[in-house]
Amino acid sequence: RRVVLTGFGDETKLQVVSGDDIPPVGALQVLIKVKACAVSDEDNAFRRGEFTELSDGRPATYTPGWQFSGVVIQLGSQVPAQASGLSPGDEVLGVSPLTEGGGLADYALQPWYNLVKKPTAISHEVAAASIGGALIGYTALQYKLKLQPGEVVLILGAASGLGHIALQLAGMWQARVIAVVQSDEEANFLQHDVPTKIERIIVTQRENFVQTVMETTGDYGVDYVLDVSPRAYCTATSTAPADLTAPLGISKRNIMQCLSAHGHWVTTDSSLQIDPPESRLLYLKGASLSFAFANLWLLSPGQHGRLHHIFADVMEKLSTNALVPRVAGTYPLDKIREAVKASEACAIGSVLCVL
Repeated sequence: RRVVLTGFGDETKLQVVSGDDIPPVGALQVLIKVKACAVSDEDNAFRRGEFTELSDGRPATYTPGWQFSGVVIQLGSQVPAQASGLSPGDEVLGVSPLTEGGGLADYALQPWYNLVKKPTAISHEVAAASIGGALIGYTALQYKLKLQPGEVVLILGAASGLGHIALQLAGMWQARVIAVVQSDEEANFLQHDVPTKIERIIVTQRENFVQTVMETTGDYGVDYVLDVSPRAYCTATSTAPADLTAPLGISKRNIMQCLSAHGHWVTTDSSLQIDPPESRLLYLKGASLSFAFANLWLLSPGQHGRLHHIFADVMEKLSTNALVPRVAGTYPLDKIREAVKASEACAIGSVLCVL
């Protein structure tokens, strides 16, 4: 069985097909029996047609699921034993480029360099739920921002599947963390279930976002904003009122107002648009904006050394419970449409398919 994307659109474009033969293993590929696969924001965006540049606009027979965990069944004839460290029977964590087939299937074929051995003490569900947020956290906080102890990081969508992992990493790197969530339920999750010191949790349903940030930082503002919540802010212009039906009920201008001089905003929103007045505000602050696209690691062959460094560090942190992901729900593969709906509505943790 495998999930197939039959066209761009809503979850009804996903179908589970069965009866296919297991494909032959290429020389540098590894055949994996998938045990768990995350239903991620990137997979949902690809399904909606937001990454057609990466697929020549052709979704036919594409299998989503770029974050998965499973067991090695077979190695290709040219997989280097020493470099890969893999053998049949090993439990592995895998990631797949959005341009290729993923892990929402009973079996997945992946290049050996997109896999890393998973300690058996870490469950397949925990591994699959961790890697997306970890890649965003490392991409934004380490490689882009060069985060230093004592710097102030504001995380939008901090309880989400990506957000709560990135938040924990920021805490480990001794940043001062301000978490932004929509509801008291999300705030309670961060307070009681996330092993990270959080300087302030802002609940946008009942607090003034800009005022609270500035009070928390002594009117200094934050060094960095990490935005990992899809469409976290309204699309209103600087002169229009904020649309409080947006997930966090804040505007792009609000975010910029909270940046300190020379601050930096990292976003995962691939379609972000900045109006001239907002651009002017960034200019006056000497601030900057950049994008975090975790799948880029897999689309850039020269980056695999760094990718494996991230893998190794994440596995160590999971093994010692320094990093604790939240699995919000699990679904069988034949309930993929229900899983997608749940993932799009999920404000806390990650949704998985288990096989």
